[in-house]
Amino acid sequence: MGTGGSLEPDLNVHEARVGDRWLLCSDGLTGIVTEETILGRLSTDDGLENIARHLIDLANRGGGPDNITCVIADVVDSPTGPDYPVVAGAASEARQPRTASDSAASRAAALTTPLEEPADAEEPAEPPRSRRWLWVALPIAMVALVVLMGAGAWQFTMSQYYLGASEGNVAIYRGFSQPVGPLQVNRLVERTDIRLADLPAYERARVKST
Repeated sequence: MGTGGSLEPDLNVHEARVGDRWLLCSDGLTGIVTEETILGRLSTDDGLENIARHLIDLANRGGGPDNITCVIADVVDSPTGPDYPVVAGAASEARQPRTASDSAASRAAALTTPLEEPADAEEPAEPPRSRRWLWVALPIAMVALVVLMGAGAWQFTMSQYYLGASEGNVAIYRGFSQPVGPLQVNRLVERTDIRLADLPAYERARVKST
């Protein structure tokens, strides 16, 4: 339509019949969601509000590069007056105040039913998908980090060697000679034929102390 101060949109008049379902939307919807998908959703009995929200969700999942507005209304034969259409998307989030105008657009708007919010209480809006993915991915990333740190610490521990005593002989161990908290982080690698009794007193004391 352009960005000038005075806009004159193209207007078309279509006959509405009882049983028709009308969709008024911005190109933020039709530019992302195919006509076949839109027609398929409009043909369901999920309720106008659910259909509108589903179409908006599809456009958002597809990237939503533009504002996404979706208005759906059924043509019904009601003696109490027409039902109000369901509005979803950018138009439902922020309504701009309207001023009186003598343009063709305002004259056409005077012939239509004013848009109002549905009478039924709206369901709580679901959190954006990006935020939900964050709550799922963050705990997984933290668990993975803890596992990687534990694996790295264990690999470093098992790369250390020291001499100790085993059944009266000198033995080679992997890991740390002292426990880490309640855990013993060492493994017997080899028990040599060298008897502790054959070592000098000083060396024997050092081996026994590990």
